[in-house]
Amino acid sequence: MPHDGPWQVIVPVKPSARAKSRLQPPRGVDRATLAHAMARDTLASAATAVGACHVWLVSAEGSIRDFAGGFGCRLVDDPCEGLNAAVSAGLTEAGGVGTRLAVLLGDLPSLRPEELRTALSRCAQHRVAAVADRHAEGTTLLTGIAVPLTPLFGPGSAGRHREQLGAVMVAGALPGLRCDVDDLDDLATATGIGLGAHTAAVLDDPARA
Repeated sequence: MPHDGPWQVIVPVKPSARAKSRLQPPRGVDRATLAHAMARDTLASAATAVGACHVWLVSAEGSIRDFAGGFGCRLVDDPCEGLNAAVSAGLTEAGGVGTRLAVLLGDLPSLRPEELRTALSRCAQHRVAAVADRHAEGTTLLTGIAVPLTPLFGPGSAGRHREQLGAVMVAGALPGLRCDVDDLDDLATATGIGLGAHTAAVLDDPARA
């Protein structure tokens, strides 16, 4: 199988009951609604960057599955055994059609398609690569080319992916890609970068979500 085909991008999204448990949303904004708005913006940017047919949503959340499936993303059932199990399920499915695999977190409301394209181009120079979050602790993008990937997401995952998988940490000005949102400080930073349409709409008028 050739190693220069299109990237297959796996995006895990938690169900409502487990979405963004550490995030205290602004007053009047529902946590799950905000989390899923961020996921929609992430999915939309990923689909624009690589093509919707190369984006694999792993989720048990019906509304997110309907949204992603509506514009052509592939759907994978979430085993509901945690983030790394969800990512592994996506990798298994996507690995059947390609050898260039990327895992993208679903909480990147400021991600722009051109940022993701730039990051994937840089990652393509390495068998295993990753992009760390803005704190240089977590991982927002993990890629592998013709190599098995064992996801090690969670607090401190950047170090684990580097040390245990040999991931090369890709640097550069990628503000939206590096700004995953776990708390209000992250949300403020993402807002300063520029939010996607779905997240902006929820924060502007929660009643419209």
